[in-house]
Amino acid sequence: MIQTIAAALSLLFFYVFPPAPTDWLSVGSGTTSGVSGSALTASGQLLIVRDNKKSGENRAALVTFPGAKVTPLKWKGAVLDDLESLAAVPGRPGEFVALASYGKGARISLHDKEVRVLSEFTLPKGVDGDNYEGFALAVLGGRTVATWADRGQDARAGRLIAAEVDLARMTFGPTTSLTVRANYPEKDVRHISDIAITHSGEILASSASDPGDQGPFTSALYRAARVSITNGRVALTPIAGQPEIARHLGHKIEAITCATLTCDRHVLGTDDESAGGSVKFD
Repeated sequence: MIQTIAAALSLLFFYVFPPAPTDWLSVGSGTTSGVSGSALTASGQLLIVRDNKKSGENRAALVTFPGAKVTPLKWKGAVLDDLESLAAVPGRPGEFVALASYGKGARISLHDKEVRVLSEFTLPKGVDGDNYEGFALAVLGGRTVATWADRGQDARAGRLIAAEVDLARMTFGPTTSLTVRANYPEKDVRHISDIAITHSGEILASSASDPGDQGPFTSALYRAARVSITNGRVALTPIAGQPEIARHLGHKIEAITCATLTCDRHVLGTDDESAGGSVKFD
């Protein structure tokens, strides 16, 4: 499993990742072309999902580098609306978990130019008003842990939730949670717009300002918390001060994909509403 992940990340890092951060690369224009979640494939491509809601609108696409060539994918099986996050399944190349904002999700597989729904699931009951914009999977101490995030909004803090997950049945154990408030931006803020987990269990999060379809948008990437197995249970621990990694003006980041095992390099995806979607190596 670790070798598979390392090989995929090596493909992206050594053959795609430039020695310095690049400009944003467009993956489509208009409100149906944003990136709301992303995951790396074993071949070094980027699988993205889109938060479209109407019948016939694209739900998933494959981005090939260099040049960010976009191939829309057919969706086979039950169609979910408002997909907001995507995570690769550890140890299962070609399989992913996609999550919608309202807590329903699907385990999917990627074959050629289509994704197929293998099974559906519902997250454990949360809090009224939850709007999920992040989902990540990690293997810690030999156990598979899922972490997901309610984005929060302005005065309402975001929330990280974690639990052990049975990937075969997509069922979850007891949950633990932690509230999170982003330091930046300060207006029209979504405290968590996506998350990623490093191999050591550190949770990176993005935050974003979203005043409406025309923007202006701004985002930040920061170190939010750690997830671990402590005393036999899944635990979340805040990182003091939530150190900021970077700010990205003019874009609403909704997808973080680790490009190295330590996640010190990333592929970021945006849903800039009327302005479409973009990706960036950072």
